[in-house]
This record gives sequence, C-alpha cells and structure tokens, in this order.
Amino acid sequence: MAFTTAGLANGGVTTHYRFQYDDSLQQLPTNPNGPEPARTNLVIAVCDSDFGLMSAWFRNIALDARCHRTVLQHRCHRETQGMKTGMARAPVFHDCRRVKY
Repeated sequence: MAFTTAGLANGGVTTHYRFQYDDSLQQLPTNPNGPEPARTNLVIAVCDSDFGLMSAWFRNIALDARCHRTVLQHRCHRETQGMKTGMARAPVFHDCRRVKY
C-alpha cells in the first residue's frame, strides 16, 4: 500500500486541500470494482465550497497560516459495503456525499 494522486484532478490539490488515496483502491483491470480515483475526484469537486460554507459559520475569520489540509483515502478495519475502506478514521462509502461528512 502506497498513497498516490494518480488520476486525481489537478494532482489532488485544491485551494485548501491536498488529496491522496491508497493505490490498492484504484480501479484497474485487476481491481475492476476499485472506487478510486473517481470517488476522490467527486469530493475534490465540492471540498472548497464546503470549506467556504464552514468558514461562513465562523464569520469568515481568516486563518493565520496558509497550508493545505492533507486528506488520505485508505483502508481501515471496518467493513463498509463489502469493502474494508476508510477516510481518516471514518467509514467511506462509494457515494461522495457520505465521504465528505
């Protein structure tokens, strides 16, 4: 297992985040049901608007430091829809709306 940005939009980098995923989750001929990189690209498409929403909740207070928050999609010990997958410490589903929460 290694983390990769293969197939991610803009190399997985957005204004506020840097995404990577476990290469064992990549959809390949040997892993036709792999959810990556499609699933992470769906999250990438909406993550900065979510960041804007959350910032508005706190009156758009500026952050003192400019840094990317690294988000890793990886396998974990929970069974989720037949696959042992996870994002950070939360279960990850194939539906990107559930990944981001």
